[in-house]
Amino acid sequence: GGELGVVEPTTLHPQVARAIARMQVGEVSDPIPSQTGYHILKLLDRGATSGADYQRLKEQIQQVIYQQKMAGAIEQYVRQLRQKSYVEIKG
Repeated sequence: GGELGVVEPTTLHPQVARAIARMQVGEVSDPIPSQTGYHILKLLDRGATSGADYQRLKEQIQQVIYQQKMAGAIEQYVRQLRQKSYVEIKG
């Protein structure tokens, strides 16, 4: 969740881009399902983007996606380690 800032619609998931194309400024979307959950959008403005805006936002989005995927991979790795571990308590 959070503000994406200015984004180029062609860089978004097709379902999100279609929803934004139908929205008016100030409008809030219906929930949009995706593989990562549901998204609710609010269109704040329809402004032009510059190459610098696009590059900055692209890097931010890539970082968020990387962190989400890494968290999932670490969780799966720890789960596998727990399944493979064997603990014997002698008393």
